[in-house]
Amino acid sequence: FAQFKQGFSLEITHMDDERVEFDMAGIDPPLANAFRRVLIAEVPTVAISQVTMYQNLSVIHDENLAHRLGLIPLQMEPDLLEWRPADSEFNESNSVRFTLHVTCTQGKKSVYSRDLKWQPWSEAQAELFKENPPRPVAGD
Repeated sequence: FAQFKQGFSLEITHMDDERVEFDMAGIDPPLANAFRRVLIAEVPTVAISQVTMYQNLSVIHDENLAHRLGLIPLQMEPDLLEWRPADSEFNESNSVRFTLHVTCTQGKKSVYSRDLKWQPWSEAQAELFKENPPRPVAGD
C-alpha cells in the first residue's frame, strides 16, 4: 500500500455543480476502471425500465426497441422520486412516464429521443416537475 501511495496522484482539474474532471496518475488501468465504475454506480439516475408496446410496425423488434429506449439518458432530478422496490408497482411517486408515437406516411422515418414526450401521472406530478420536466438529455 505504501508503494501505491507513493506513485499515485489525483488532481482535480475542474469542478462545478454538474461535473468533476480529474487526472489520476500512477495507477494501473484495471484499478482506474474499478474506480470509474464505483463513481458511476454512486450517481443517482433514472432510466426507462418498462416499455409497453401497443403497435410496432418498425423493422426493430419490440425487445430491441425496449432495450434501446432504456439506454437513453434522461434529464431529471432523481431525488424527486421515491425509491421503487423491485416487487412494487409503478406510480406517480416512484416513476415518470413517456409516450412515443411516430407515424411514417411514406418511405422511411427516423425516430429520435426528442420524440419521447413526458406524460405526467397526475396534476400533482405535473406541478412537481413544472419548472424542469423530465426529458432526454439530447434530442438525437
